[in-house]
Amino acid sequence: MWRRSCTDTRDKDAAPVGSSKNPIGDMMVKISMCEANNIPFANFAVGSPSFEPPDAVLKAFYSVTANTAPGSFTYTNPAGVLELRKLIASEVVGPKQGHVAVSARNIILTPGAQTALVNVSHSILSKKDAVVLTAPIYTYFKRNVELCRGVCHIADCNPSSFDINVKSLIKAMKKAGKHMKAIMLCSPGNPSGNVIQEKALQEIICHVNAHRQKFNRRVWIVMDHTYWIKWLAVS
Repeated sequence: MWRRSCTDTRDKDAAPVGSSKNPIGDMMVKISMCEANNIPFANFAVGSPSFEPPDAVLKAFYSVTANTAPGSFTYTNPAGVLELRKLIASEVVGPKQGHVAVSARNIILTPGAQTALVNVSHSILSKKDAVVLTAPIYTYFKRNVELCRGVCHIADCNPSSFDINVKSLIKAMKKAGKHMKAIMLCSPGNPSGNVIQEKALQEIICHVNAHRQKFNRRVWIVMDHTYWIKWLAVS
């Protein structure tokens, strides 16, 4: 395990595991204690389910693969199967969920969030473009930006809650200056599991809009919101 400070420096100055300045390290210590004492907890680290698909899903999969017409197993539309995109537009992100109407034309399907992040990064970033990230960081955010020859500016979190430190965010945006091209957010956070609340998101949007007007430059807000329709409950 990397020794990580809140800003993900990964160097000799990183706070030791168990230090109050290393929230990720503290969390890992608590996880180890829970495991040792058989205390149940929700682990968002790996993202792999601990259960098998329901029988109904398996039967439907077997039925589709066993009763397909010749030529069915070919390349699909690069944006994904149109029927599935229409279903997502109407059932997942559309008016039925209380959101604005979204056309299937505006939806691209990817095999996981990582591919989507790669596609977005290569679509909007050029050499020396600055991207503001919020700690603790999902590793591939930073790698994708660097792969596009961009520059990362890291905003700290509040160590006690993992909430975004708005003052640190503004400082990172000022440092990015006229080169700022995007801010990338992850909610629930990886690896913290922290959810960005609507009030905090609206505040971030206001600061991004002000930055955009100041430098007369388009600034994107990229949200990795993979599990936004998932709810966890004791039951």
